[in-house]
Amino acid sequence: MSSGGTKEFQSVPSSDAGATLARAFEELSSENEDLVRVRSATNLLVYDGEHEQDIDQFVSVLSEVRPGRFFRVGVSEDFRGKLDDVKVSVRCERSDTGEVYCVEFIEMQLSPLEFKKFESILSAFRYPGVPLHAVVRLHRRHEKLTSRVIEIADRAFVSSERLSDSVLHTLIGSDLESAFGSSSRRSGEGSNTVDLNWLALSTWRQEIRNAFSTPIPCSLLGNMSLISLEVPFNEKGAPSWSTYLLCGWLMNRLGLAVTASSSHGFECHNEQTKGLVELRLMPGAEGALPTKVTFADSEASGVRVTVRTAVPSLVEGLMQFETVVERGEEAFRRSSSEKYDGDVGCLERYYKIGESTENYLSSLKEALSLRGLEAGFRGV
Repeated sequence: MSSGGTKEFQSVPSSDAGATLARAFEELSSENEDLVRVRSATNLLVYDGEHEQDIDQFVSVLSEVRPGRFFRVGVSEDFRGKLDDVKVSVRCERSDTGEVYCVEFIEMQLSPLEFKKFESILSAFRYPGVPLHAVVRLHRRHEKLTSRVIEIADRAFVSSERLSDSVLHTLIGSDLESAFGSSSRRSGEGSNTVDLNWLALSTWRQEIRNAFSTPIPCSLLGNMSLISLEVPFNEKGAPSWSTYLLCGWLMNRLGLAVTASSSHGFECHNEQTKGLVELRLMPGAEGALPTKVTFADSEASGVRVTVRTAVPSLVEGLMQFETVVERGEEAFRRSSSEKYDGDVGCLERYYKIGESTENYLSSLKEALSLRGLEAGFRGV
């Protein structure tokens, strides 16, 4: 797409934002009569200084898939300016078909304590009758603000790794507060929240599903005794949050319940086969995602399924996978590649292709349970 023109106004009184946007569009229309003012979406982006640099990429994706009116809100504890002053702009892009679509921006800086005042601005100038979609890029210290954005948005994109367990419990409406000391403010909700960490694991979930799509791997399901994951560990020696999310999904899909924990992982009871399965966590390569997952049964049958990322794992934005199915001395290999380009790419894929959030809440609940267990735990 090529540029179709831009009008920008600095330090506009917030009460004049709507009129200023209308004037900007009229001025651009006088220069190009083919302009289309899109009123079908309202988008909110809330971010702090640590995440400001990737906001333009999110805007670029949303401008294509949800053109309309954007609210860009930068959050800083040190902000001392006037909330009443906003930056207003209209940016028009010419599509490959020759049509020119215009998107509108209302931008401001504020302190976390002033967000309530911003809500009145949002209420006054968001497009009525259309869903509000929000992207939240805030540090964990701003998690109360993140929770508030989730409450007011029709759909909110967040990274669960930046949220405390107590906030995550409120998203799933779980009753885990008795075990973990959290309080649930909302019950049974969470469907408006899309977790970018969950979307980032979609390639792994798909590869694992594909690995068990043939008879030999399927025969392993009734006799599985070990699931071994090579995963990133943080500076404190704990597995990455994505590790817990993937383990939560595996437990949910395989019907596993934790009976004990150790420094090496977890012992689980298979509710379907009544057998024991070891969920072993081993240090892997640096990064956020796992590098290898192995499923094995008893040594007698010798069936083993391994899904791993190739080296290098990323080539031209594609994540390279190799799946190996072993039975005795036989080995069958399959290679594949999936597009992966971080959180922005996950957001784009969600809108353009679609991403399933099925099983997310139940997997999240399992992930929180795993992370909350202390080494040496043994169930009754």
